Amino acid sequence: MNRKIRLPVDVIRPTPHSPTGRNINMEVQFNRHHGAVSNIFIPGQSVLAKDYRGGAEKWTQGIIVRRAGRVVYEVNVGSSTWVRHANQLRASYLPATATLDPVLPLEILLDTFELAQKPKSPEPMNEPAISKSCAPRRWTDRIRRPVRPMQLNPQQQSYDRALQRGGGRRTTSKRTNPCY
Repeated sequence: MNRKIRLPVDVIRPTPHSPTGRNINMEVQFNRHHGAVSNIFIPGQSVLAKDYRGGAEKWTQGIIVRRAGRVVYEVNVGSSTWVRHANQLRASYLPATATLDPVLPLEILLDTFELAQKPKSPEPMNEPAISKSCAPRRWTDRIRRPVRPMQLNPQQQSYDRALQRGGGRRTTSKRTNPCY
């Protein structure tokens, strides 16, 4: 016969002449259906990179150095270079050299602009501080039936009948809160 016999294993193995490239149409449809947003950054762009130092999640200002893969970028943060996935980067609209101005005390600002300071008025202490605040409830209003243990009687054909003859409903007392 001069041909290779096909086995069930051959179905799993790809043939050498079959195309194995990316299916762009499938990716576009998947991204449209699942709401994926493409994160494309260009070198020199200012970004916020996820900072994993110190245990707490925070974001650090940085600049994209180069693209290291399809979704992996090298980010220059301070004196070091981090490698971050596009999901760990956010576009930043602040220039990389801009820093947030420190908050100045009101007295310094008033002295700078030669404005008069408002005299501090003493707080009235005549009013009694009666504040009856009720904490919100931490349990539900639903009345639950108590758990009935299974009554096993090996002489009966079904355990369901034994449970049905077991008795009526027992109710629990409703919890009350003086605030409600």
